[in-house]
Amino acid sequence: MKFISCFFILLLSGCSTLIESTGGIEHRKLCTSIHELNKLLGKPKSVYGRNDHNLPNHILLRTNNLSYEKILVHEIKGKLKKASDGVPQMYLAILTLGISEVIMIPVSTIKRISSNFEKHDYVSVYDEHGRCILSEVYDTSGNQIMTGWY
Repeated sequence: MKFISCFFILLLSGCSTLIESTGGIEHRKLCTSIHELNKLLGKPKSVYGRNDHNLPNHILLRTNNLSYEKILVHEIKGKLKKASDGVPQMYLAILTLGISEVIMIPVSTIKRISSNFEKHDYVSVYDEHGRCILSEVYDTSGNQIMTGWY
């Protein structure tokens, strides 16, 4: 009986990590040319030029000292994938020899399903040569979730 229970614990180890780290759009792959970004995400929700003074406050704070040509704001529905997705579940499975998976698999499944209904604003800042120099992700309240400098 001990062998069978150990076998199932080891078999389940890593399932919550896999659930948590699959699906969604990778944030680091979004900072591309304007043409490629529009192909991936569709038409931008807002476009701001260099001389626009009506930027939202949370965007204005981050771009205040930048020399930029254009700012695009796209709305993303669903999960945004980060490099750290699944890491806490993996450490917990290692520390508990897989026993934590009994709790973490249902939790990760529910969290993954609920992330399909999230909405985010993806802000990408471009210089005069059309290169992405900054990308940020905000939730619907304007709180910064992810950032990347390029």
